[in-house]
Amino acid sequence: MASMPRNKKKQHTNPATVVARVDEFLKGLERNKLGPKETVNVLGTSYTPDGLKTQLLVIRDRYSKVDDVNILAGNLRKERDDAEPAAILFLDTFEIGLRGRFGDAGVELDAFGVQPRKRPRDLTLEEQFERTKKQRETRARRKRARGG
Repeated sequence: MASMPRNKKKQHTNPATVVARVDEFLKGLERNKLGPKETVNVLGTSYTPDGLKTQLLVIRDRYSKVDDVNILAGNLRKERDDAEPAAILFLDTFEIGLRGRFGDAGVELDAFGVQPRKRPRDLTLEEQFERTKKQRETRARRKRARGG
């Protein structure tokens, strides 16, 4: 008479739990609790201990491959993130070089996906007055800070 698996209500969807169960079954097979010619019926297929071990290793490999890929992806993400400042610096400098070569409004910039810079809008009289006033205040503050 076949018995039902323990904890039938609990679904084993956590990958670590599945791997732990597979490892326990593999340990049991290593302890030779089944004779070499004994079989176990699993889902209508009779498995010898060697067949069970092969099937369990296939299951575990599926999980370990995903773990390895996750570790590799994490390492690659870290490597990419560490290299990002240098990449951004290179791209910004390349854009500056293109602007120097073709000018800020050069049509050639479009070929590189660089948007031409807009000419800054002219300040109104009030804005010019405020800017001049702020510049004078800043100069005076710096002069006082130097003791001059």
